[in-house]
Amino acid sequence: MTTAILGIGLPGSGKTTYLKSIAMKRPNSVYISADEIREQITGNPLDQTENSLVWELLYDAVALALSQGKDVIVDSTNYRQSDRRKLVSHCAKFTPKIIGIVMNAHIYECKRRNALRENAVPEYVIDRMFNEFLKNPPSDQDGFELIIDINIELIFKGKEPQ
Repeated sequence: MTTAILGIGLPGSGKTTYLKSIAMKRPNSVYISADEIREQITGNPLDQTENSLVWELLYDAVALALSQGKDVIVDSTNYRQSDRRKLVSHCAKFTPKIIGIVMNAHIYECKRRNALRENAVPEYVIDRMFNEFLKNPPSDQDGFELIIDINIELIFKGKEPQ
């Protein structure tokens, strides 16, 4: 049975690093990143002007991979409950096994890491995402079979969950 793994977390929370490491360990998986699609289309992973097309392509890539019997690992913030539920609903057309991986990192640590990036997300955007996330954190009501909370500090200390 195929599995859809959906990353959830603020920019700078360690999502991309962690999700790519999962993809490397799962040879039958496809890593799909909203930022990478956005960069291919606009030349800038922060450019939100073509988001409709970005999400259309992401949803198509998810459908194709799952219908081919591959697992998918979706890298996006998924901070809005409505976006999470829509993506979970889309994945559920192909597999009942949908896992949310929530990257728990302190907002100040996310901002610190983000500031070191070439394409840093503006701090006010991270604040907005954080506030929205706090209003409606991921839950089983979103349709996940399982939600895993990852404490990013433990990973850096070599205590990665299995």
